[in-house]
Amino acid sequence: MPRPFPLPICVGTDICHIPRIRRIILKNNGSSVKRFSRRILAEQEFARHWTRIETPIKAWRELGGHPCKDALLLGDASGDRDVGRDVKLNNAFKSPIKQRTAGQIETEIWKTAGFLAGRFAAKEAVIKAHHSRRLTYRDIDIIRRTPSSAGITASQPPVALVRGESGDWTKDGQLLPISISHDGDYATATCISYEPHLGGGVVEVPEHVRGEQIGD
Repeated sequence: MPRPFPLPICVGTDICHIPRIRRIILKNNGSSVKRFSRRILAEQEFARHWTRIETPIKAWRELGGHPCKDALLLGDASGDRDVGRDVKLNNAFKSPIKQRTAGQIETEIWKTAGFLAGRFAAKEAVIKAHHSRRLTYRDIDIIRRTPSSAGITASQPPVALVRGESGDWTKDGQLLPISISHDGDYATATCISYEPHLGGGVVEVPEHVRGEQIGD
């Protein structure tokens, strides 16, 4: 019989479609962005990021916006597509100045959608990596590591801070390694969790295959 995995380690992963998040945050002339952000971000996380989330949406409204149903999907913020070409602008954007401004705003909206999609995927990954707890998005705070004391000043990968079972973030909270990636229209994330109370053998052979020969 195959040996069970010996360590109390669980893995979670998720993928999120950025254009879907973009449609959500622009729904009802952008009025849905705050409700959606509060739904997926922890309270302190919302406070840290709300300004960067809200700013391009407010600018989009001030320029007149455009109905989501008429908006063509944007490329990623790295410039793989021509934003000025891809976005169907309404009459408010006919002058060259306004078109340029609108293109810049659309790029920022795409970055915002990508940021929220990455957070959504990361939190889904954290939830999937916890087999013994019923976590919500607001129980998870995605934070950036500070430069290490070893003198490394480069950007550090994020970590997930999970609220403890007592409800406290620091007393019995847990820091977990995560990885968030963006490629084209998608954001993906992976999380590894450590659940010592489960003991070894997190991955065991199912009852219905025990004693059977397992082939290729």
